[in-house]
Amino acid sequence: MADALSIVEFQALSCDYDDNFDLILEEIGVDSVLSGVVWDLQANPKSHLEYSINRGCLWHKGRIVLSFKSTSIPMILHEFYSSP
Repeated sequence: MADALSIVEFQALSCDYDDNFDLILEEIGVDSVLSGVVWDLQANPKSHLEYSINRGCLWHKGRIVLSFKSTSIPMILHEFYSSP
């Protein structure tokens, strides 16, 4: 069963999350694995076929990628599990 983070696309999030967009980008930049994927994609867009870069952010199959250490995860989970 997929969790909320694997289902929700970033574009569908409310504007409150746009305030955290820079934070998400920063967290990807310091994650050695994710930043490596970003570098690879910038050098060769076909290096990781299931990934893409849009608005400077890393996407996997059309869904935003967050570092597993992202401080945004609790906020996103709270928003989607407690809102109607």
